[in-house]
Amino acid sequence: MRRRRNDPGAPDGIRARYNSRVPMRIQGLFAALLAALPVTAFGAAAPTLRFASVFGDGAVLQQEISVPVWGWAQPGAKVIVRYAGQEKKAVAGGDGRWLVTLDPITGGAGELVATAGKERAVSRDVAGGEVWLCSGQSNMAMNVGGSDGGQEAAKTGEDAYLRVYRMPDAVSDKPQADAAAKWVSATPESIPGFSAIGYWFARSIRQLNAPVGLIVAAWGGTAAETWADAKSLAIEPACQPILTGWKERVRKDPELGMAELPFRLEIDRIDLLPADGSARVPLDRFSGPALPGRWEDPWAPGVSTAKFEITSSEGRRGLFSGTIGTASYATVVRTLGEGEKGADLSRFAAIRLKVRGRGLFKLHFRQPTVWDWAWHETPAFRAGEDWQELAFTLTETKQPDWGAQKPIELATINGLVVTATSSVVYPEMPSGLYNGEIAPVARYAIRGALWYQGEANAGRAWQYRSLLPAMIRGWRKAWRQGDFHFFIVQLPGWQVPADAPVDSDWAELREAQAVAAAAVPNADYACTIDLGDAADIHPKRKREVAERLALIASMRVYGRAAECSGPRYAGMEAEVGAVRIRFSRLGGGLEVRGGGELTGFGVAGEDRKFVKAAARVEGDTVVVSSPAVPSPVAVRYAWSQNPVCNLRGKIGLPVAPFRTDDWPLTTLDNK
Repeated sequence: MRRRRNDPGAPDGIRARYNSRVPMRIQGLFAALLAALPVTAFGAAAPTLRFASVFGDGAVLQQEISVPVWGWAQPGAKVIVRYAGQEKKAVAGGDGRWLVTLDPITGGAGELVATAGKERAVSRDVAGGEVWLCSGQSNMAMNVGGSDGGQEAAKTGEDAYLRVYRMPDAVSDKPQADAAAKWVSATPESIPGFSAIGYWFARSIRQLNAPVGLIVAAWGGTAAETWADAKSLAIEPACQPILTGWKERVRKDPELGMAELPFRLEIDRIDLLPADGSARVPLDRFSGPALPGRWEDPWAPGVSTAKFEITSSEGRRGLFSGTIGTASYATVVRTLGEGEKGADLSRFAAIRLKVRGRGLFKLHFRQPTVWDWAWHETPAFRAGEDWQELAFTLTETKQPDWGAQKPIELATINGLVVTATSSVVYPEMPSGLYNGEIAPVARYAIRGALWYQGEANAGRAWQYRSLLPAMIRGWRKAWRQGDFHFFIVQLPGWQVPADAPVDSDWAELREAQAVAAAAVPNADYACTIDLGDAADIHPKRKREVAERLALIASMRVYGRAAECSGPRYAGMEAEVGAVRIRFSRLGGGLEVRGGGELTGFGVAGEDRKFVKAAARVEGDTVVVSSPAVPSPVAVRYAWSQNPVCNLRGKIGLPVAPFRTDDWPLTTLDNK
């Protein structure tokens, strides 16, 4: 599945952070490139005493359990750590790393201090509270500014004790020791860039009157195997095809396994070609003022080195070069027109340029008035040693990714974006994101984890039944704090609605999520089948999703709720011409949302062909039948990509999709 990117022209509240690749901004074309912040294992080479970055200013430490604290010092140094009246000692190992374990704390805020001889490291305003890890793909990364009610929340949601530690996007072939990140408290300026689900979840948890810290590690379009540690994948039989498939890809394309890839793109003669066939117009005639350099963002993906320089006196030839990591990218922007107003390019048909160099590149036409999770961009082209002339029509570019499709508007183009990418256009390396984003914070004490992911694995839903539990077990082993809570967001509906069961990999993935939640201790899932958007894979009702997760936490973690989900399928009995369905977690009972006809059910006989069925609530059961199936043996409910369904519990939460049969699924053989 394709990974997502932000448009550099997105409004302030939305552009701060969505999911996958936040471009590095350059102040105008051919200006000095802003160096991104690489994620590296600082520890072994650190010459002075310091904490791991996750213990920096504003950190939230998990209360009521033991808290490991670590950092680096000179090898052999005797380190003393003090916090909240405690004093713990450690000796730095040969690599300089040290670790102490604080006794359980409750609330409060103060300084976390480490000393080693004459050296002293201090983290200020460190609070005890509730810490949750938020991970997954684009719907976990989707920010508050792009969700329903987000802009209003930012204006009134300032909270010094709601804090977020956002992991930089980082792929690595080896576990990393630290990350270039910091804790950020909720302010009107920062809230729009927070994970929407994380933020609304934290808002609910804040009702406990304890500080809440979120560690967010999410990247759009990513598959679960990239978030799983290598050992867990290696010992899970269902994951062997993932590992062997990746090894074969690396054998055929060695660049996939390289830590850094050099790129070099020399560009010359950038011209716009008028639709009427008249003379070309050099692109620099449309140069506007330099855009502000507001993309110096610590959340940007790691780019080891990159620069863009003018190589001719005319100022029209440029050299874009540097090195990028696997699944990373580097971006420059050429301004057109006057600022955000945009240039009217409607009389032009194409853009033509000459290129040579080394690497894989794309061009994107930036539009300030048409913004979505997808970009209009050209197909990727590979530059070689010899000059080649390329031409791309302005109207042939299409949004290659997800989201609500919007046409390119030639009257609003105000920029040309040049992007260098690795051979992997989004993170695919097994364990790559675990190494880059999870390993640096593993062992940081947490209450639990929230997981919104699965779209990228839908085609391998059967494998996901084993893959996700393997990932969860690996995380718990790395944290060394037992079976911490793990709550999953079950995929909502998307694309064409269906009022009868049909084969669907998304339906199978939802079942796999439920199976995974049942396969490991202290896990559950939030059903969101009623919160989707047929036109957009990124539905904006994130507050409701987060509040359902918070309700699960309220019951299963904090003991403050009696029910935390809608009814769940519990069993069936075949009757004459019908099937009766029983449920668990009934709470106040069953009801039809909005009243009227009960929808979403299908029934099948021994031929295994499902048809739309009539259904009615009888007490705490549902009776399902169809005249087309006189002897029904199986029922499916809400079983499609985007089911039309309306059964829920009386506390207002939907009945989760289910099937009563155990017949083979469409993704069974997909590895």
